[in-house]
Amino acid sequence: LALETDPDRLERFLAEELSGNNFRTPSQTCITCLEVLRKRDDGDPRGPGLLVMGTESCKILLLDPSLRAVVRSVSLRSTPVFIAVTGSLDVEYRIVVACRNKRIYSIKSGDLVRRAIELESPVCGGVVRLARDIIVGCMDHTIHSFHIKGRKNWTLHMPAPITSIAPFMCERASTSGFLVALRDGQVRLYIEKTLMSTIRVEGQVVTALVFGQFNREPNTLLMLFTSGALGVKMLKRTAKLDPHKAPRPGPPPEQDVPLAVPKKTRLYIDQTQRERESAVDMHRAFQHSLCKLRYVTARSYVRLFEHSGSANAQTYTSANHYIQSDDVQERLSLSAQVLGLGPRLRLVAQLENVGALAVLGATLSLHFDRDAYHVSRAAV
Repeated sequence: LALETDPDRLERFLAEELSGNNFRTPSQTCITCLEVLRKRDDGDPRGPGLLVMGTESCKILLLDPSLRAVVRSVSLRSTPVFIAVTGSLDVEYRIVVACRNKRIYSIKSGDLVRRAIELESPVCGGVVRLARDIIVGCMDHTIHSFHIKGRKNWTLHMPAPITSIAPFMCERASTSGFLVALRDGQVRLYIEKTLMSTIRVEGQVVTALVFGQFNREPNTLLMLFTSGALGVKMLKRTAKLDPHKAPRPGPPPEQDVPLAVPKKTRLYIDQTQRERESAVDMHRAFQHSLCKLRYVTARSYVRLFEHSGSANAQTYTSANHYIQSDDVQERLSLSAQVLGLGPRLRLVAQLENVGALAVLGATLSLHFDRDAYHVSRAAV
């Protein structure tokens, strides 16, 4: 079901299997996964071994080499879907089992370890055991690496759903890693968590991977496709499998090469950088200059009124100017604003009665230096 790409066939298959005539509770269990446990740790792949089976009844069974008797049976809390076996029966062995309840269990020399690894997503693709690490693929397009004791090492995010995971052992280079097949036709080789190589298969989806000896070639990759075809890839003898010399993921190294920036652009960049670094000092200098400008302007304006030649000129401040007559109740507020710097400028005067009585028939006259200024109307 996970590898079916045609939605019509998928719905038709589910409808047939879940119908009343075909859906029956099985009286006997069935096998869900298989592996081989070597009897002796002599390095001979053709030596005698025991068949390790995972069943739908949540059990792991170890059969003798003659396949006639069950040597060991271990019960789990869920149905196993993937198995990874290391070690030998005569010395010590460990079986890593991924189950449908999103947990990974370990069986050490026939005994179930109480500590289990809990995943965030169901397992898909398979489980790989490398040294003291467990590599597992999940349905959320991620690959997790755990220590055998349960501590997470790292996580890789894949660009497409995972279809299969297989171990990679190259004795010639003394290198171990894992292979990942994706739904988009990619087959990736990882050593530790470094991507070493990528194979693209056009128009096909890889459903199973096996790496090992094929005929006389010790390092061969076999790929099984959804169409039933079999693909064979052989590793070159001159292949470099050092993860420290592999290109690191990320931006290309060309971005570290400085660009030939023009002089004006470089000047603008330097000025922007200087303003960014000295923003506080520049703001303080601007405020100081602005306050000084206001002070000089106010002082010049006051001097202008002092030397205007008017004998009864009133004192001017930056705020409103009050004119008070003999009658205490008659008070006028006068404020002036100069628009422009010259030679032509405009004077805006605002006269406001702030007293208790109304003022009628008042005249506003301007007193100024007639040698320096010219006003069209000196009295309003």
